[in-house]
Amino acid sequence: MDITKSIRVFFRDMSSTRTPSFRKIIAPWYSSTIFYGIVLVASAVVLVFGITGVFIAKSQPDYNPFYRFPLALSILGGILFVVNLKRLLSRLIKRLTGEGD
Repeated sequence: MDITKSIRVFFRDMSSTRTPSFRKIIAPWYSSTIFYGIVLVASAVVLVFGITGVFIAKSQPDYNPFYRFPLALSILGGILFVVNLKRLLSRLIKRLTGEGD
């Protein structure tokens, strides 16, 4: 069998004449509304914990130099809170207006 003929046969067999079957796309678990809510609550807890740590570190003279760690923790928790709040609100608004079908 000639190599060009075998390549033609291979590519001819590769082309599908069947119609494709369309299935519903499964959304990943980390893109669910429940997960956004859980992350929102957890980031709010981290934010409050970090802010409390900043106030405690600033009020104690011995721990005054160590306020940066809870400050960084509260900033990161705040960023995570704002991002997930935006995602959750946009998802809920789409659901209420009927655009998210």
